[in-house]
Amino acid sequence: MKKRMVALCMAAVLAFAVTACGGDDVAAYRESINSIITEVQDMDSQVNDAVQAVQDALNNQDEAAYEEQLEILQGYSDTLKEKYQAIANEKAPEEYAQDQEQLKEYADQLGKMLDASMEMYEIAYRYAVTQDVTDEEVERLSELQEEIASYAEAADGFDEVLNRIMGNTEE
Repeated sequence: MKKRMVALCMAAVLAFAVTACGGDDVAAYRESINSIITEVQDMDSQVNDAVQAVQDALNNQDEAAYEEQLEILQGYSDTLKEKYQAIANEKAPEEYAQDQEQLKEYADQLGKMLDASMEMYEIAYRYAVTQDVTDEEVERLSELQEEIASYAEAADGFDEVLNRIMGNTEE
């Protein structure tokens, strides 16, 4: 009987330890993701300033400023894509495996949206300065607008999954 009690107590302790470790995994996962989210949020005003600077250069038809600001904006775009991928590739506890797969899909789509936006800026500048774009470029602009619109759901989905992981919404 004593051996059985000891075995039951050990089993209970082991079960508690496994559960506690799982809780630590979730907390560490959330902390890691939150750190990356904070980095992205810290970039927000810089990205907005860069977008505004690109728009201003476009409106002023200032080619040198446009190219400089576009390069800066491309750097932010690349960094954002890296951050989205970092969130999606963060080692998730088993209970978030499905969410992590969704994040990977959304991160890929957000990266494509950023790439499409950058391509759109390049064509838009040529049009603003020269008023001379090819029919293919006009068609491409239309395609890019549709592509960007199609990725809007990805941004919403990415946020929704992150909120679920972070415990900010009810499941």
